[in-house]
Amino acid sequence: MAIPAAYTEKTLGQYMQTLLGKVASALALTAGPSDAGDFSEAVNDAVLACGTTDISTITGLANITKLRALARVAAWRYVVDNFAALYDFSADGGSYSRSQLFKQAKESLVLAQQAALPYDPAYQAQVVAIDQKHDPYAYRPEDETGI
Repeated sequence: MAIPAAYTEKTLGQYMQTLLGKVASALALTAGPSDAGDFSEAVNDAVLACGTTDISTITGLANITKLRALARVAAWRYVVDNFAALYDFSADGGSYSRSQLFKQAKESLVLAQQAALPYDPAYQAQVVAIDQKHDPYAYRPEDETGI
């Protein structure tokens, strides 16, 4: 399957649903037949994180790669928000540890955030030249005099 050259809200929602797989099924999250469905706000978050309000302007390999990375973060953040209400309980002689789903979703969110770090507009790294006027490792003749 070829990577799309562009996304619509609907196709990005479908990407998020596919990405989440069984987790989306467990939460009954689906992309709509004509829109992003349950992923509408996550799609909006991903598009805004790309620095635009119009998904149709996100084209080209670099921008599609950025959109997909930020969409993974938005999708997992949406899942974490939905799993936050899950708690462990016992009933009818059984014990149910639904908090494991929440823990796994949080771990997946962290991994997605780390992978998207180069595309995060809030993350910036700069390289600057440093001029060391007083280099502690430089040879100085006065060191030999004992002064």
